[in-house]
Amino acid sequence: MKNSIRRTSISLVGTLLLAACAPESGDGDHRPDSTSQRPDREAETTDTVRDSSTRVVLPGLLGIMTGLETQMAQISRGLWLENFDTIAAGADAVANHPRVPPEEFQRISSVLGEEMSSFGGMDTRVHDLAVRLGEEARGGQLGAVLSADAELRQACVSCHSTFRERLREEIR
Repeated sequence: MKNSIRRTSISLVGTLLLAACAPESGDGDHRPDSTSQRPDREAETTDTVRDSSTRVVLPGLLGIMTGLETQMAQISRGLWLENFDTIAAGADAVANHPRVPPEEFQRISSVLGEEMSSFGGMDTRVHDLAVRLGEEARGGQLGAVLSADAELRQACVSCHSTFRERLREEIR
């Protein structure tokens, strides 16, 4: 567990450092560019993901989580730059992430059984916190934004701690 937390912390610090060092657009338009930091993930930030045979597939849970990773990095970049528009855009993207395709939803349900309602509750919590973060960012109050961001990240980590390993093993 400690190694997992340490790797996550190192990864987050690296992401934050990259975001802080990235140049901002000079034209006054501070909209995020989802592919500027990780062009190799362009397909994963759209509504489809390509598998190893390059056929296009629906965005399963892995594709959705990869997109959420990119959007959370966008929020981090916005925080480092104190760019509330970037923060709000990332938060809105988290709140409105794609749904798990029905076939995969059924597999997840069969793995989690009675815990499926807890899984859904955690997703709802992440959604609600992301909406709140977007609202706080549009309000321009850094303290409120930081508080909402911390709660959102805690909700993400809580879901991962509870379900990620089991789902990784069972639905791949």
